[in-house]
Amino acid sequence: ETLETDYPDIKYFDTPNDQIKVSAAWLIEHLGYKGVQNGSVGTYDKHALVLVNRSGATGSEVWSFAKTIMDHVQSVFGITLEPEVLIL
Repeated sequence: ETLETDYPDIKYFDTPNDQIKVSAAWLIEHLGYKGVQNGSVGTYDKHALVLVNRSGATGSEVWSFAKTIMDHVQSVFGITLEPEVLIL
């Protein structure tokens, strides 16, 4: 409710178990990361959830950029994003 008050256009969905799922794409895009490039890594310009290796970035560089975004979302919205892919 606090987030909806502060950000009336926030995208969220009710879940079957009476929880609320907030759109990670909305959070990331709202922070200005859609289409951003950081060295050889960036986000896709058509969808903020897609990380792109633009030219030879290492796995560490991709993960570092992902963590930067996740940490920024946590600091602004108080929401912890969890990767949906298995990272070894």
